Amino acid sequence: MLTGSFQQLYEKSQARGSVKHYTEFLCSADEGGSMTTTSLTGGYVVYAIGEFIASAYFIWFGAHILVANKPLLVRARQPILIVIALFFLPIVFFITVSWLAVVIYLGLGLAMAFVLWTNSRGYAVIGISEDSLIDALHNALDRLHLPYQESLGQLRLPSLKAELQVAIQGWMGAGQIVIKPTEQGAALQQIADAMRDYFDQSALPLNRLSAILYVVVGTFMGLFALYFLISPH
Repeated sequence: MLTGSFQQLYEKSQARGSVKHYTEFLCSADEGGSMTTTSLTGGYVVYAIGEFIASAYFIWFGAHILVANKPLLVRARQPILIVIALFFLPIVFFITVSWLAVVIYLGLGLAMAFVLWTNSRGYAVIGISEDSLIDALHNALDRLHLPYQESLGQLRLPSLKAELQVAIQGWMGAGQIVIKPTEQGAALQQIADAMRDYFDQSALPLNRLSAILYVVVGTFMGLFALYFLISPH
């Protein structure tokens, strides 16, 4: 229930359809109100800052590949963390609307985060062709004196009682390397380090499509965040 001047302001905004009076009502609402101009403005700022950070990361990610002119190998979960954080950003608006909405959105976010996290093990390679990825893997295993038996989509490592699973989207220039069992993560890290050395020392053909997409997406995200920050709310 609204009382006194708050009720009068609300009635004015309803009767006249006045944006000015309704804004005055929101600005004057007490702490028990469900939404205030201040909380909305703070939500926009938090959201825009988050978008700027994600934008900078994606632009750096793609530009690093284009400038260095060589594939980039990172832990697969590194970009996934940014995606998960972006999904959770809108929660700053739900807080001003309803705690039930927050709980529902949070539940959806946690479910999505779990699926993405469990499916992003190992290492991601960006800017690589299928042949170059296989060559880099062979070179790394030879340098580490790890015998291997190759079959479709995987390399068995008898000395480690493990296998490397390799997935690649050649037209996108993106690949993923996973080791099973996961307890052999230290061995996979050594393989990844050896592959980075191979990338540094070899002139490999670079697939720039994924890198360009990262830069384009990051740029649009930055422009969207800037619009969000400076546009009237």
